[in-house]
Amino acid sequence: MRHDPRVGTVLGCDAYSSNAPLGPGHPDLFYYGIHGCELLFTIMGPDCKTVSRLKTPTADLAAGVWEDGRLGTFRGILRGQVGFGGTVFGDKGIAPVGKFGGYEPLLVEIVKFFQTGQPPFTVEQTLEIYAFLEGADESKRQGGVPVSLKSVLGKAQKAAASADVPAER
Repeated sequence: MRHDPRVGTVLGCDAYSSNAPLGPGHPDLFYYGIHGCELLFTIMGPDCKTVSRLKTPTADLAAGVWEDGRLGTFRGILRGQVGFGGTVFGDKGIAPVGKFGGYEPLLVEIVKFFQTGQPPFTVEQTLEIYAFLEGADESKRQGGVPVSLKSVLGKAQKAAASADVPAER
């Protein structure tokens, strides 16, 4: 979708997926919400600055503001019809993300990774998604205030340093 001529330059995205009840050992959005957040970051790209989150009995809503002012949201469906998808907003049009087409594209990337040793995305991109999820949880704990992803990553690096765990690869 980032290169779809119907959309043009991506100005925003509303992604959604189930945010099923928590599984043991999984913090909040990290359980099922991660899938919709991965979709959001795949379309929006890196450089999310802050995240704010609200939760009701029917849905979770995490809104991210990117460095360039774009807005991306993740809706975690808690009640009612569930699904996986989103809407992309661009300077030339608005388009649905499309339907889940199975696991073949994922398997192609896995095989390519095993053959080349090169992951399809960087460690930094993965850490930013996790910072978004943790920042959303922190925002919920604080009543919905915006939380900086930079502060979340800083806390993680500080905790890793104090535990004598390498913070980088």
